Order: sequence, then structure tokens, then C-alpha cells
Amino acid sequence: MDSTKLVTLGTQTVADPSEWYEVVDFLNRTCKERGLVFGLTKGQEEGTFNITVYEERDC
Repeated sequence: MDSTKLVTLGTQTVADPSEWYEVVDFLNRTCKERGLVFGLTKGQEEGTFNITVYEERDC
């Protein structure tokens, strides 16, 4: 059975997330074949979001 895990490569906190979900979606569609996955989550401070870059690695 093939399995992979996601390893965090980096995280950046950004403000004004109104367009960021589109950027993250674009990056996921573009970079998935290279084993990169991007995530967007709410930050700890009001109005901030975290963009995280992951790399898929074989277990």
C-alpha cells in the first residue's frame, strides 16, 4: 500500500484574505504534480490568515 505524508515547508501570515483563496487554489492546481500542496487557514489574530506550503513525501 502506497502512503504519503504532508511535511510543512513554511507558513506565512497575511492580511486581507479576500483574494488569497484564489491564489491558493491556483497554486494547488499548478503544483500538485510536483508534490506541493498549499493550505489557507484563519490566523490567531483577527483578520489574518496563514498560507502554508506542504510537500507530499512517501512513507
